[in-house]
Amino acid sequence: MVIGNAIPKKAIASRRRAALLRANGKAFVLGGLGYALAWLFLPLAYGNEVALSIMLLTFAYIVYRIVSCFAHSDQPIPPTGPA
Repeated sequence: MVIGNAIPKKAIASRRRAALLRANGKAFVLGGLGYALAWLFLPLAYGNEVALSIMLLTFAYIVYRIVSCFAHSDQPIPPTGPA
């Protein structure tokens, strides 16, 4: 809880890195929610496979975002969120 409270309050110089951290945080929250819901509502025979698949997809998305952020560091940052 201490780390989760301290990280958003750090000064981040790059807008690209701030957008990356926001997107990764949202992905972790949604992935964790999907993981919990899979364990709650699916039978035990399927719950483990589906929950782990959800987390694998979450980590794959986060790795993709990190790689694409560093690969396109010379391009302008697309807007995120509502205008």
